[in-house]
Amino acid sequence: MKKLESIKKINIFTFLILLFSIILSNSFINLYYLSTLSPDFNRYGTYLSYFLEPGGEIFSEQGVLYYFIISLFTFINIKDFNLSEENSIKNLGNSENLNLLYVSDFEVSVSTAIQTGNLFLFIVGLFGLFKFLKMKNLENHKIYIVLSLLVFFPPSLQMRLTLKPEVLGFALLPWALYYFISYTDKKSIFLFIKLLFIIPIIFTAKASITAMVGIFLLTLIYQYRDKISFKEIAVFILISSFIFSILYIENTNVINRSFFERDDLKQIYNQTEYNNVADPKIFYNINFRDLIKHPESHYHSDSIIGITLIDTFGDYFNEYWDKDYTLSKKYRKNFIQPSETYRFDSSNQIIYLKNWNFNLDYLRNITSLLLSVLFFILSIYFGVIKNASKLLLFSPVIGILVLIINSLGFPEYNFYPDTADTFKTFYYSFFLTLCFVELLRNLIITKFPFKKFLIFIYIFLICFVTGFPKENNTELDYALSNINKNTSSCFLNQAYLEYSLIERDGISCTKNINEIYQQKNFNIHHVPKINTTIFTIFIIFLITEIKFFNQYLKLKDIRLRKRFSIS
Repeated sequence: MKKLESIKKINIFTFLILLFSIILSNSFINLYYLSTLSPDFNRYGTYLSYFLEPGGEIFSEQGVLYYFIISLFTFINIKDFNLSEENSIKNLGNSENLNLLYVSDFEVSVSTAIQTGNLFLFIVGLFGLFKFLKMKNLENHKIYIVLSLLVFFPPSLQMRLTLKPEVLGFALLPWALYYFISYTDKKSIFLFIKLLFIIPIIFTAKASITAMVGIFLLTLIYQYRDKISFKEIAVFILISSFIFSILYIENTNVINRSFFERDDLKQIYNQTEYNNVADPKIFYNINFRDLIKHPESHYHSDSIIGITLIDTFGDYFNEYWDKDYTLSKKYRKNFIQPSETYRFDSSNQIIYLKNWNFNLDYLRNITSLLLSVLFFILSIYFGVIKNASKLLLFSPVIGILVLIINSLGFPEYNFYPDTADTFKTFYYSFFLTLCFVELLRNLIITKFPFKKFLIFIYIFLICFVTGFPKENNTELDYALSNINKNTSSCFLNQAYLEYSLIERDGISCTKNINEIYQQKNFNIHHVPKINTTIFTIFIIFLITEIKFFNQYLKLKDIRLRKRFSIS
């Protein structure tokens, strides 16, 4: 009885750690990064304009579901703003004249909405990973620790910062994995139906996601070929193809193009420099010297290996925490400084070291590089030597292979030699998260000393790599106070700001009344009804994962299995 009580307390404590990790990371994301400055916002922000503003047009080739979900969250945040030239989604994301000290309430509200919508999808993915890890017989408290660490995994942070559908892939892929493996074991008709709706949603999100997840699922089916019949596969392909077709037709009707029509978009967005194919040398070349001396952007555009090693735990392309003029990049505290003697200034929290001559930003890049090297070495070790899931640990390779094929001109030219940004790790970030979770699952069940201590080191290093700690000054304090007024977690952020800021006068959750109007011109337009219906069905499926509904469905499933002769 005492042991049971102790387990319950540990479960509650670790769950609270997970909850705190989500809240803390969300606060920092809201405060220090504007998602209207995320990569290609000018291109994909047209979806928000289409769904929220009269006369909005889409100039892109991706599926609409993800963007419609984000539009719903955006509408909640901006419904009280008057639609005008100043308050227009079309005009957001312009970094040329951006002053973070005076960023508009409207821009912060849109940015926060994107981050909140992404957080919703991210939590859906976390729930799926919880069910998957539970199926793998990992105890609840260990699952909560794994998911807490995943919250701070750099690719996870990037998905939550960006207006792109990779986070939708993260939300759905764990559920597809969980339902598929569960089905091969239980042969439940309900699990079969759930899979039928999830896969078409993933396949209509984005062409690259379709290719990557398609290869992943084919490999998964091959692994479980002894547990699934040809008849089951044929029925699944037939029905899911029908659902995919109606979703795809609705998508093409909205965006007026197929997922593979992009040539005119290169002209519209002035990206004709991408009409190239990659030199095959980039696939195996590695610049060892530059990796150590220059682990930064532009030095490794001739090496996939170099880009991958720097970008997995870092920000090689300077799009996130290393992006100029963002609060995540600015006001970084130089907390280690050279001195003639070793000492610690507790009042200013500065460490003084003899013969110290390192730039902290260089040290951040080296740290992210070393973390990536360790990450991939451990993944190979557990995938090859230990009894871990090779598919999950090596799933990023699938993502890289798809990007390599794309860089060679299939299905179209899409490579810029000067940057090689076709190989951003962001494009297969949902695979990196699966790999990270499987690696942690194996690490956490492996006995080795200082395991708990290493968790704190990991959190500290991630905070350091992403630009913390910050230097207190009036400009930063004013900017944070101004941004916080329009964040979704304003009241929660206040406690952090009251503690960390010097200038506290502007800390408030009261919005500037002069920028809010009673006239409500923003509204939801052009609802993609089929996509919305299918996704709503998926959300209902998630509700059935709650214990009460699960028990009820198990009783129903026994009858259905007999009726459809599924053994």
